[in-house]
Amino acid sequence: MTDDEKAVRAEAKAEKQRLAREAKEAKRQANKEAWITHPANANAAWIERQLEQKATVPLPVEPIETADNGALGRLRAIMADQEQPLYRRIEAAETVLQYELAPASLASGPATSEVAVGSLRFLRAAIDLSDTPDPLRFRALRCVAAIENARASRVDGDQTAAKHETWITMANAERRRSMIETGAWPPADASWCLTLADVLNREPQGSGPWPPGDIGGLLDAAKLRPQAKREADREAFRAKLRSVRATNRVDDWDRVRPA
Repeated sequence: MTDDEKAVRAEAKAEKQRLAREAKEAKRQANKEAWITHPANANAAWIERQLEQKATVPLPVEPIETADNGALGRLRAIMADQEQPLYRRIEAAETVLQYELAPASLASGPATSEVAVGSLRFLRAAIDLSDTPDPLRFRALRCVAAIENARASRVDGDQTAAKHETWITMANAERRRSMIETGAWPPADASWCLTLADVLNREPQGSGPWPPGDIGGLLDAAKLRPQAKREADREAFRAKLRSVRATNRVDDWDRVRPA
């Protein structure tokens, strides 16, 4: 074989290898692009859900008062704005609902009556809308279910407010006692203190008065238990009070509480 023939064969071989590399790269790129939207790709499914939730959904609502230029007024405006993504409108409705329904307001009036609150009506409309993505419908359902459950198990409004106030007073007293005991008193400010406007992660259980009307008898019975048992019960109750948190804001007790 002559040198020219060898050169031609080498050139043909090099060209064949180049074409094979290009075909392989093209196939790899095509597979990569196809994988982006493939149903088996968990990232693709997640992205699709995010896009679905962030889409705008035509959810008309009853006229909502948005004249107030404060924070609540602006949140109501977001809730009423059909150009906003539905997830943002639901977030705004959840926030407004916390302020439209005070801790004791759920218990006032018959348990079967409708709550005349725009944010709650909006959440119910989002639930009923067929175009609402399932994750957002579930989120709205959880919020509405909490309200309906509170209505179903309602008690006298004044009694609920009194229980809420008593519980906050006792929780604050335990926080103060804990700081005094550990030498952390007084704190730099009063941000650790719960207020009547706070929504709590736990309230006294039961639908009757709290403390119960027979509290004296219960205390007398407690005195008959062994001292170790009394101490354990007392510490358990104090721990329960220390676990009370405000859920409608950042509770600074987690920052200032004794280690």
